[in-house]
Amino acid sequence: MKKLTFIMMLILVASLVWSGGSGEKTVQLTELTEPVTIQVWYSLGAKYSAPLEDIITKFNASQDMITVEGVYQGGYATTQEKLLAAYIADEPPVLAQLEQSLVGSFVANDALVPLESFIKADKDFNIKDFNKYITQGATYNKKLYGLPINVSTPVLYLNRELFRKAGLDPDKYPTTWDEAYDVAKKISDLGPDIYGIRIYNSGWIIDSLFHQFGGTIFNKDNTKCLVNSKEIKEAMGFWKKMVDDGIAVYQGGKDGSTMDASGVVGMVMRSTGSIAWF
Repeated sequence: MKKLTFIMMLILVASLVWSGGSGEKTVQLTELTEPVTIQVWYSLGAKYSAPLEDIITKFNASQDMITVEGVYQGGYATTQEKLLAAYIADEPPVLAQLEQSLVGSFVANDALVPLESFIKADKDFNIKDFNKYITQGATYNKKLYGLPINVSTPVLYLNRELFRKAGLDPDKYPTTWDEAYDVAKKISDLGPDIYGIRIYNSGWIIDSLFHQFGGTIFNKDNTKCLVNSKEIKEAMGFWKKMVDDGIAVYQGGKDGSTMDASGVVGMVMRSTGSIAWF
């Protein structure tokens, strides 16, 4: 099978080629001798796709050997499913955007090409232009498989109206989980259909919550699963108590966003990219 050349941002190089069949560990670079058209699949919907499409347009106008077609494939989960199907069918795109927590499964199945050969071939490209802690998210076995395009971080969003109704000052938000519990309890007491906090069931959000309790899902080398650690057990126990006590709801996806928009949730941890929802 052809390997899926994964990259989170267009690498504008003079030559782009496929590596060989499954199991091949090296990448052979050759200079293009005739024009080619390639696709980049992405998950940035609505207005979020505009910057990427602008990059594609400018790149296409800058030379006449490579024509890039940007193709929106849906959200992260949908794009992952389509990439898996395309890989199995031996018809993957040259470039694709993939949420970083999903990269490991593709690497494990030998579906991605490491980028070192491409980087070395482009004298104008400097990997140090990228924050090393961010690129670690796409680094496995000391090989880089992707570059960041839309890095975000979890932040706590507040429903200021519900805060005020509960007699709370929205400018004095909780800074610890114990404080969050107390605030969520007061908000949930407003009514049976009001939740103090929504726990977003997204992998990277949950992982960040584990870190706040001192835990992590995998060790540094991604070779051992640590979900049975005391830190993660403590974190899971705390959130379970919040749900059992009726002050938290565990809901993600469109249903979760609908809850946020309808004003029944006092707090939620979401991506910085979610600000458009509010």
